[in-house]
Amino acid sequence: MPNITNTLVHQIYYPDTNQISQASQANQLDQFCNGRIDGITSEILDTLVNAAAAGDLDSIEFLYNIALQEGKLGKVAEDALFDVFSLKIPGKIGVDKQIQQMGLQLYQIFANDRDNYNSINMLHKLSTQSKLAYIVGSAITNTTDRLNLSKFVFNEPDIWGSNRMINSDELGSGMQAVLKDSKKSKNFSLNYPMELALLDSQISQKEALWNKTECFAVNTGEHWIFFALYKQNNEKKALVFNSWHSLDKGIRKKLANVATHAGAKSLTYIEKDLQQSVPNGCALFVIKAIEKIAESPDEDPVKVLKDVRDVFLTHSIEEQEKFNFIARRQLYAMHMEKESTNESHS
Repeated sequence: MPNITNTLVHQIYYPDTNQISQASQANQLDQFCNGRIDGITSEILDTLVNAAAAGDLDSIEFLYNIALQEGKLGKVAEDALFDVFSLKIPGKIGVDKQIQQMGLQLYQIFANDRDNYNSINMLHKLSTQSKLAYIVGSAITNTTDRLNLSKFVFNEPDIWGSNRMINSDELGSGMQAVLKDSKKSKNFSLNYPMELALLDSQISQKEALWNKTECFAVNTGEHWIFFALYKQNNEKKALVFNSWHSLDKGIRKKLANVATHAGAKSLTYIEKDLQQSVPNGCALFVIKAIEKIAESPDEDPVKVLKDVRDVFLTHSIEEQEKFNFIARRQLYAMHMEKESTNESHS
């Protein structure tokens, strides 16, 4: 692919020069926030995204330029930039760090003259809940600054914490997103994440219970498990996928009672502590479980989830840690999309 600075995109943004301007930081920021985007087509945007994923810094800069804008095109660019950052779009090793550092430079310029930029509504997306603000915050190394940003922008103690517990709204967004992407989603019924105490009554209220595989994220007390009701060879079955240590007898008894009341003839547990390098990552494994059984609807879900467990345990510590931060980033994007959809329908 040719260097992006020699393409039509470069001519749109820098019509009077063949090199990136060496202006002051303030002028660079003005250029970022007031860039010309009227000439950007979907083809050009695709070219930018591909080049950015390959690690081209000019393309990353252009994407930021567009993503900082309000409106449809700005959102498309912001989504694409985050997809590269979260590795949903595969890219060059380290490209997420390149995206972080460029975003951090912008934020530092903004922070140094906050009043001026606030007065003209510059960098709005870097000071409100957005995917761009998430990218920037993830790059801040000063603990106090990062936690302040998390508190005042995201209303969370530490939105980027590698051991942060996922809440029910976020988990529900992730479950919906992965099932929506499945071609076999019509075979599954998703239920909003709930406490174990509510599971039995929730199931008893459902009509045509066994027509689809019923998927539940169940909180057993600061811990999420995956509970499913399904049919195999016309036999009604239940399973539990638990990514932490074995559930205690009291919880197992409650789950067994739920399965029996629902009409299941068997209840299978798939259990193993998968959280050594993914602390408080139980919700991430619930989403992974739903994703995997949705990808293989004709296979025995117990076998599918045993494979999920066994394969994960073969991964190195580095690979498990990578799963942790990638899954958390992608879940944030899923939740943002769900919130945005809800707002547009309200």
